[in-house]
Amino acid sequence: MPHQRRAQLIATHFGGDDCRIETISTQTAMDRLGSWVAGLAHHQVMETHAAMRDLGWSPIHQNIAADIQSVAKPDF
Repeated sequence: MPHQRRAQLIATHFGGDDCRIETISTQTAMDRLGSWVAGLAHHQVMETHAAMRDLGWSPIHQNIAADIQSVAKPDF
């Protein structure tokens, strides 16, 4: 699922009426939030099968939309 869609799901269930989503550059994010954001900007990719094999990872949550829905307040 693309990051933009994840952000929209989260905003739909947890954001206020004035919540808006925008795509910004890493530099803009660093200017707003600090230099620690640079670490989040790295495109870090590991295939699921490799993570399971190499790291012993076993995903519990496999449907982010369902997870968000399950913890969202009913009045959203």
